[in-house]
Amino acid sequence: MLRRFLLGAAALGLARCEELEFEDEEVVEKRPFPKTFEDMIWMAPPANVTMLTLETFDELTANKTCFINFCASWLTACKVLDPNWGSLYKEFAGDDDKLIAQVDCQHDGASLCEKYQVESLPTLMFGAADELQVYEDGRSWDSLKGFVTYRMKKQCSPAHKEYCSTEQEINLARYVTMDEEELEIATEKIEEKMHNIGADYGGKMWTLQNQYDTAIRVKEKHIRGMMGGSPCRIQPLVRAVLTELRNSRARSNRSGSYGTMMAVKAFRAKNGEDMTGPATAAVDVDGSTAAV
Repeated sequence: MLRRFLLGAAALGLARCEELEFEDEEVVEKRPFPKTFEDMIWMAPPANVTMLTLETFDELTANKTCFINFCASWLTACKVLDPNWGSLYKEFAGDDDKLIAQVDCQHDGASLCEKYQVESLPTLMFGAADELQVYEDGRSWDSLKGFVTYRMKKQCSPAHKEYCSTEQEINLARYVTMDEEELEIATEKIEEKMHNIGADYGGKMWTLQNQYDTAIRVKEKHIRGMMGGSPCRIQPLVRAVLTELRNSRARSNRSGSYGTMMAVKAFRAKNGEDMTGPATAAVDVDGSTAAV
């Protein structure tokens, strides 16, 4: 699909070129002054990051937790991402455990994009080189930096038991003895529990938000009716409860059990029933520990 997309775009470009007429006189290329934000994006140089190809991929990604941008340099969406991606590369260039890299799906990296079934550009993937997962969070500088800083960590997995906590070791020992059907059922149960926690959180947040909005309206009404004096202060309790609920949800999402279970599933998908396969790197998508 990606190849058809690129070929179609190239064909449109060639067709457009055939319509152009040039004078016999020498044409001197001049860089126009950018007039719009889009002009600035198109004229910006590509991010200066490590470029991966099929030939260099294994060597450069070995024993690293990777964050890879699959893109094409001429696409506007890729150019918009370039500044943040270049800054991200510079920020973590000295980290021996992490690799921020890029793949050009139009040229040298086309085979890699096909291997990882990239269907849209830009696509961001993270994790061990042989266990890459699609990144679906924000693409602002703060989102990208926060993800690499706090989420791309060494993870407990069947190949890296040394990174497991006592609780994770117990869960891991139980999960690796399950067959594929049992593991799938256990995964669905935990995902359902996480969904219910989210729904309960949403309901409480809605109730508290209504209370907060009502308090704001009462406050504004009192202020409008005042001729002088200090404005009414909204009770801090509602805000404190809102903050605690947000923190509670964040803690529930960092449950080590779910992350360990997903690590077992990913390892089994790669190595079959052999749970003693080669060491791999991974990323904890739910906030628990990670492993390279």
